[in-house]
Amino acid sequence: MSTFFCALAYNKPDVDSLYITADALLNDGNYQGAISLFKELAANEQWVEELENRRKTYNNLGYAYYKIQRFDSSAIYYEKSNQAALILRDTARIIISYNSLAMDYRNLGLYSLSLEKSQMALQYAQMIDDKKKVAQIENTMAIMYASLGEVDKSFSHHLTSVSVSREIGDSVFVAYGYNNLAICFYKLGQYDSSLLYNKKALELKKILNSDSLTLASTMLNIGLDYLKLDSLQMAKDYVLRSHAIHKTLNDINGLAIGFNGLAELAIRKGDLTMAHAFLDSAYTMVNQLGFKNLLVTYYKLRIELLEKEGRFEEALTEVKLLGNLQESVFREESLKTQQVESAYLIRQKDLEAQNLTQEAALARAESRKNEQLMLFLLAGLIAAIVVAFFFFRLNRKLAESYKLIQLQKLDLKHATYNTLTRIQSMLRITSRSMPDRASKEKLHQIESAILSAASLQQFTYDIENEEAVSFGEFLEQLVSRLKDAFSSSGHSDISYSVEIYEDAILPVKTLLNCGMMVGEIVTNAVKYAFEEVEEPKIRVSLTRSGSHLLLQVGDNGVGIDAKKSREGVGTDLVRKLAKYIKAQLTVKNEGGTLYTIRLNA
Repeated sequence: MSTFFCALAYNKPDVDSLYITADALLNDGNYQGAISLFKELAANEQWVEELENRRKTYNNLGYAYYKIQRFDSSAIYYEKSNQAALILRDTARIIISYNSLAMDYRNLGLYSLSLEKSQMALQYAQMIDDKKKVAQIENTMAIMYASLGEVDKSFSHHLTSVSVSREIGDSVFVAYGYNNLAICFYKLGQYDSSLLYNKKALELKKILNSDSLTLASTMLNIGLDYLKLDSLQMAKDYVLRSHAIHKTLNDINGLAIGFNGLAELAIRKGDLTMAHAFLDSAYTMVNQLGFKNLLVTYYKLRIELLEKEGRFEEALTEVKLLGNLQESVFREESLKTQQVESAYLIRQKDLEAQNLTQEAALARAESRKNEQLMLFLLAGLIAAIVVAFFFFRLNRKLAESYKLIQLQKLDLKHATYNTLTRIQSMLRITSRSMPDRASKEKLHQIESAILSAASLQQFTYDIENEEAVSFGEFLEQLVSRLKDAFSSSGHSDISYSVEIYEDAILPVKTLLNCGMMVGEIVTNAVKYAFEEVEEPKIRVSLTRSGSHLLLQVGDNGVGIDAKKSREGVGTDLVRKLAKYIKAQLTVKNEGGTLYTIRLNA
């Protein structure tokens, strides 16, 4: 504390002015000056006695240290700010402080601690339904899991981040998420999926008019995907396009990665002379950057090139250099981790000592207030016990009632499913004895609709929230039931496939109508499509196109034009069902019949 503040009694206007001055320095980027003044405020017991003053002072100290990359000191003050926010029950500030701590620990290489703080931030963000924060935190956690080598968990969190970002219309974060998903697939060796998400990211970034460097980086990733998939011409096109942009912008990192990619491409094509030239350029760039991970890639490519030229002795020398480099990287990372952990432990001890000193001072100030509140709190405690006992008994009765209602609901679902199944069986028996073709067709339609409803009833048996049901899982179960039904009635030669490229969560009402459409289309195909078709096939797929969900049902049969009877009551029913749920229906004859249902979901 300064001499000025030691000499004078606490003067609120003066400390308010000091805070305003410190905040202005922080906003102007004078972080050292801001740190000095904020520390002066933190040392003033009467100023920090007010919880909000304490919270914002420590938060600003954490931010200032973060900006000068003193992440250990930043973490100490963000911890203090977080403690104050928790006492104040300020949810928005709690989320911010946990997020800030997660970033500090990530920069310190303490990934487990970073994940722990991110998880706490996520819980509070979900509590107040702040979807933007949820998307950001899910993305941060995904990056942490990737750093820990847990690619599957990283992939799961990236998917959630993209889904929430798309829900709130944050296209920039969706594009960023697509890139991250592509990285996950690339690490898993699933290069076709990596290519798909990189292309989605590039398309969206073009719509958003992203800067040239961002577009170039994504193009380079696409080129590397094509390279892994042995599509050498496509790889060349994308790598060269990105390389031209990186060269124009003089982006050394992008150029280094690009030269490595061009060298690998040249090796694949057998142009070893060009491969040497590209590797020489890559080596120059990598040395400028000093990034050892790029140097590891360079050595691996150089070894491959020398082996293709039959220069095995030189290749062996490079293998030794690569081994030394990888060992050096490992040692440096291990040493860095040890140093960070040691520094963190020392800082934690310092923090504990500081907290004890400060808590003692604050305790003295708080004790004066606490004495006056004791009687009031005692009376309040007695009243709370009485109220708590009353609510305990009430809650127990409500819980018992709720449990009974749930059991009755499940019994009703089960009974409904059994009833629908019996009706379906009766309709099938009746239709077999019907001589009239039109009546038999009507019964088949009703049976198909009942089968769809029964499937949905069984599928949602254990689902409490009927406004959020997995469309993809329902389709798989429905088609399986349709296959069993038609196989038992003499159509066992038909092959069925269900392809879910992107699932969707929809309410039961929409799923019922979609299920009835699928059932009707499949029934029509089984009845009319496969006369004189050697290998009959029915395919159901679910994918997304922009903001629309595409449900497609197709066969490889004779098509509607060849069999006019197929464009009749069944297709008319499908059109009416699509119109009811405000979906667009198109029907095409391309090597069979293809129904496309475009849903706004």
